[in-house]
Amino acid sequence: MRKCCVSSISSSTNRCAPRYSTTRGISVIVPAPERYTIHKLIIATKWNVFSADKARKDINQTSALIQAFEVTRRASDLGFAWMEAWERGPRWRRRLAVGAMRLGDETVAILAKGGVEAAKLEGRGAPHEYGLGAGRTGLLESVAVITAASTPSP
Repeated sequence: MRKCCVSSISSSTNRCAPRYSTTRGISVIVPAPERYTIHKLIIATKWNVFSADKARKDINQTSALIQAFEVTRRASDLGFAWMEAWERGPRWRRRLAVGAMRLGDETVAILAKGGVEAAKLEGRGAPHEYGLGAGRTGLLESVAVITAASTPSP
């Protein structure tokens, strides 16, 4: 069983807190859907060449979840989870950007819309600070900046 990579993200407003459920006296921790979506996006980038089918499955599931957030008008919840994961550091940003680049154009647009909504609600910086401001172009730029910053100079 894999450890959920965004389970430790905490929010002062508990927007992304895990849901607790009990069934016949057994406690079960169910991850918040927005966190699970971000988790699947990150995990999809970790599969090697021999697990391309698993990576494709994770991207397809992520895409379906993102579209469900749009249908249920909860794209901002997804935006909050994205922003919190993005703030985790350069490795997280790289995984998020690489995973999002594997999504379809419509799905990336929904993700960007959620980021814009979340940034407005939270009064945070502009969405481009989270790699979402300019769609795929913004994601490419964010990955290029991370790569350039992490490459040692001669």
